[in-house]
Amino acid sequence: MTRAEFLSKLQDALSAELDAGAVERNVRYYDEYISDEIKSGKSERDVLDSLGDPWVIARSIIDAPGNMYQNESVFETVQHEKQEKSHADRGAKIFFFDKWWHKALLILVMIFILIVVVSVITGLLAIAARVALPVIMVLLIVNFVRKHR
Repeated sequence: MTRAEFLSKLQDALSAELDAGAVERNVRYYDEYISDEIKSGKSERDVLDSLGDPWVIARSIIDAPGNMYQNESVFETVQHEKQEKSHADRGAKIFFFDKWWHKALLILVMIFILIVVVSVITGLLAIAARVALPVIMVLLIVNFVRKHR
């Protein structure tokens, strides 16, 4: 099947149930998609094989969730769904490290926090040892003196 045949079959399948504007947007989207894939080095045959049957694509467009996207292209539908998900996830994302230096910075901050915590604990133990050792020594001497009386 050629590109023209693919687009013609897609247009025919969509025309049965969608308005002319929606058909045009979807056909244009797939035409541009095929062009972009060919420009990136793929053959027309490989691109069309990866897309599959235009009737199946048309059916998936027509049967989009609750037919709420009948007048939108597949691309617009995907963008719309991404925006909805983005709005839903906006409050849920506290940390998002998508770049290597974000991850490296996180690791450095965690190492710094670990060093600070260990330093504070050892400092407290050093202070406690300065107070506790003389007290323990006094208690041992008192206990020794009581036993040997």
